[in-house]
Order: sequence, then structure tokens, then C-alpha cells
Amino acid sequence: MNESQPKPPDLKQKYSVYLGIGMSSALELIVSVTVGVVLGGWLDRKLGTAPWCRILGIFLFMFVSLFHLTIMLRSLERRMRK
Repeated sequence: MNESQPKPPDLKQKYSVYLGIGMSSALELIVSVTVGVVLGGWLDRKLGTAPWCRILGIFLFMFVSLFHLTIMLRSLERRMRK
């Protein structure tokens, strides 16, 4: 192998990147659903619309979390191709 070419990442390094993304996205999903439940419950108490704001908050924060996960995975895929 030529010294000017970068070495490809080994298998252990690839798995650690995917493990890190998996753990951070799981934590992000748990936190976002929890925030949706708490904020939706608070809004339901203020407006008297139980349980609609809580349900909307759960789905809204879950959607945002999954959207962020797709952005992270696309970015990772582009970096791995290089």
C-alpha cells in the first residue's frame, strides 16, 4: 500500500461508529418521547384538551428524532464512501 493513500478503517472501527450512532439515536428517541409526554401533558392541563396535545407531542418529537437519525445516517454514508 502506498503511504500517501489513507488506510481504510478496520472492521472494529466501523462497528464502533455504528454502535455509537445506535446508542445516541436510542437515547435521543427516549428523551424526545419523554419531552413530548411532559410538554403535551402540561399543555393538556393548560388547555383542557387531554389527551390530544400529549399524543401530538409524542408523535411530533418522535418524528423530529427519526428525521435527525436519517440525516446522521446519510452523513455517515457519505463519509464512508470517501
